[in-house]
Parts: sequence; C-alpha cells; structure tokens
Amino acid sequence: MESTGIVVLVIVIGIVLLVWLGYNSLVSKRNLVDNAFALIDTQLKKRCDLIPNLVASVKNYMKHESSTLTTITELRSKAIKPEISAAERVELNNQITDAMRSILV
Repeated sequence: MESTGIVVLVIVIGIVLLVWLGYNSLVSKRNLVDNAFALIDTQLKKRCDLIPNLVASVKNYMKHESSTLTTITELRSKAIKPEISAAERVELNNQITDAMRSILV
C-alpha cells in the first residue's frame, strides 16, 4: 500500500508540474505576442507621423519641378523661332541644358 501511495503522489506531482510548466509557457507566449503587436503599432504610428513631412517635401519639390519645366518650355519656344540668330540659339540651348541639369541633380 505504501508504494502505491508513493506512486500516486509522484504521478500527482508530475501532473501538477506539467500543468504549471504549460501555464507558464502559455503566459510567456502571450507576452511575446503582446510585445510583437506593440512593436507593430509603434512602427505604424511612426509611419503615420511621417506622412505630413513627406507631403510637404513633395509639395516643395513639385513647385521646383513646375518652375523648372515652365522655364524649359519658355526657353524651348524661344529657341525654335526661325528669326533668332545662331548665337542666340546656342545660348538658349545652353540655358535649357542647365535647367534640365537642375531636374536631374
């Protein structure tokens, strides 16, 4: 009888130990999931906070592009007129080249 009681006690302790370890494992995994979602939320918030900066940068660049393209169009329309001299045409082409470099740089 005494050995049966010890075996039952060992089995009960083993079951309690397995339940305890399983619970701790589940709690640990839950904490890892919560931490992962917190990191994702942080990155998404950071990205959303940067959108106004991106919009402002694009607006500024759009103004630059617009003025540059207007300048190039005006210079090109002057350069294709038949009544200008060769020297003026070369000067206008140089100005067009400089304006186009400002787009590429």
